[in-house]
Amino acid sequence: MIAELNHLEIDKVDKTYKNDSVVYLDGDALQIKLLRNGIIDKFYFSEIYPAKSKKIENMPKMIKVQSWVTLIDQEFAIDDIFAKVKSKLHKGEYCYSLGAIYTQCFTVK
Repeated sequence: MIAELNHLEIDKVDKTYKNDSVVYLDGDALQIKLLRNGIIDKFYFSEIYPAKSKKIENMPKMIKVQSWVTLIDQEFAIDDIFAKVKSKLHKGEYCYSLGAIYTQCFTVK
């Protein structure tokens, strides 16, 4: 996965990737930390999701960030892990939160 992220030029991220012209109220955020020359660089991106979310980016640098997120999402198979966890739950109602204002509930019968 690291080799593929390098191929997708994750190592070239810098402050020019920041898009201050778009502001989100209480949105989700992504943080990328890169170790470069012994220093940890941190970059924050608002409202960036894997391509499967159907929220496709249109700015060139944000398209690149979305490609990184998509690769990481695919590599870790988050949906598969969540499905396995759900399959082991006892009967009942369960809820989880996404961000500060969205809660999703489901029932295991």
